[in-house]
Amino acid sequence: MRKKILLIEFWFLFGIAALNALFFYYKNSFIDNFFYITSETNSFSLIQYFVFSLLSIVSYFTGLFVVPLFFIFAFFYSTVFSKRENYLDVFFIFSAAGTFFCVGFFYPNFLLGYGIDYLVRTNISFYKVLFVGCFSLILSLTLLLSHFENMESKLLALKNLLKLKREKKIITENKVETASANTIVEKKVHDLAEVSEPPDIPVMESSPTSSQSQSSFVIFN
Repeated sequence: MRKKILLIEFWFLFGIAALNALFFYYKNSFIDNFFYITSETNSFSLIQYFVFSLLSIVSYFTGLFVVPLFFIFAFFYSTVFSKRENYLDVFFIFSAAGTFFCVGFFYPNFLLGYGIDYLVRTNISFYKVLFVGCFSLILSLTLLLSHFENMESKLLALKNLLKLKREKKIITENKVETASANTIVEKKVHDLAEVSEPPDIPVMESSPTSSQSQSSFVIFN
């Protein structure tokens, strides 16, 4: 039910914003309906009359402030509201509308339609409008606060994960450096062992001729 309400709000804002954008873009080329009806012309189009009337009425009682409101709502709808289960999200459209309405009320004035601007200025005081704007802004931030708290916990978990990966990388680098140092030490020890070994001294073997001569000398004596 919550997702259906948010979807209805999304398409409702899209329709109002599109009508206001069309009226603002083509308002200089629109025909005055009263003059169009009372003039003696044979090219009267009922469809054209209703289209112009619809655009005029929507822009007269709403205003161009709905266009940025739609983009803000669409952004949070796609990034926040569609990824969590919070029934208070359906009230965000009202708080955001109050905020943008008050912005358009104070500056600039072309963001408000002439009809709603006249009704507010003649029936509501300046301080009441200011209070509604501040309250709407605080309410909008409050509705989004829980999401940012979740984002904070996610960012903290991501920070811990990156820290753990960095520590593992440092440990791996230290192991590689230790292994390289051990290899160098073993190589030096091996080189020193080869240098310290005594050289091989050749052993002279006695020849048979010398042995026989020694034996003959003994017998002669």
